[in-house]
Amino acid sequence: MIYFEVKPIGKVAVMNKLNKLVLFSLITLIGMSSTGCGTLVKIAGSKTSRRVVTGIVAQVALECAMNGCFGDEAAAKELQESPKIFIEAHFQAINNGEYTKTWNSLSPSFHERQAPKGGYAGYVQWWRDDVNQVSINSINIEQQTPNSAVVDTLLTFHKHSGSSPSMKIRLHLIWEEQSKRWLIDESESI
Repeated sequence: MIYFEVKPIGKVAVMNKLNKLVLFSLITLIGMSSTGCGTLVKIAGSKTSRRVVTGIVAQVALECAMNGCFGDEAAAKELQESPKIFIEAHFQAINNGEYTKTWNSLSPSFHERQAPKGGYAGYVQWWRDDVNQVSINSINIEQQTPNSAVVDTLLTFHKHSGSSPSMKIRLHLIWEEQSKRWLIDESESI
């Protein structure tokens, strides 16, 4: 049985529910296939289809990254070779208010560095209470090995206060082999 949160119904709430339903359907339909999330990861990387399914595929890509791509080695390889997909999915999840999921995509050392700033509570407070939405203006892979990546991003933070500052942020990613997913190990303004 599927349960949804009860929220005031508006255009965004309805679209979020529809996206979750379509996401659930996609996962259900492809979950047992041999191509699994690998197919969705390839779709996410396709410039042609990205406009049509970006939100849903980004959610699936993050789900794959968080859950080891449902045991799909081909999908794990695609994600490992494409940290850009993970970054897009990560910020989409933040925009969707999925803070636990995005917190879990941060490395243990990132969590430790966040402790003086309030840990998880401080993380959620920043994204929920200060930032209304984050837009990705650019993503550039500066360095990549099979186990790490350095990714430069240009992000715009649309704040509840009405301001929308843009910042260049460098993300240091590490590949967690056991769960076959990227983790953000460090972020810094550049």
